[in-house]
Amino acid sequence: MRAAARLALLAGAALAPLAACGGTASAPDASSTTHRLTPDEVTRRFTEWACPGRPELATPLTRLTPLAVDPESQPLSQGGRWIVFTSAGSVGYRESTGAFEPSEPAAASVRALQDSAECRTAR
Repeated sequence: MRAAARLALLAGAALAPLAACGGTASAPDASSTTHRLTPDEVTRRFTEWACPGRPELATPLTRLTPLAVDPESQPLSQGGRWIVFTSAGSVGYRESTGAFEPSEPAAASVRALQDSAECRTAR
């Protein structure tokens, strides 16, 4: 699993130039039998969660740019889990609960962003 995670992070890093140019770095749409959401919808929810009220701040303040969004091979009946690969680490998202689960490196960046004056005043 660690090798797969490393490979996925490397693949995400390779997409960084595309994301920096304003392109979309999303994975192909997931099958409706495993996920209800699209990669773009998960990305939108991620930026809104990272800085409620000011999702555009998720990118410039902490470099939490979603480099890639990948549906894990977990069927909707088991939660429809996604992974958002960011420059600060990975963040899991479970469709069934709507909960984001950041990795330790990403959690520190998300907390710093959410505690920033810019995000606090937007609430």
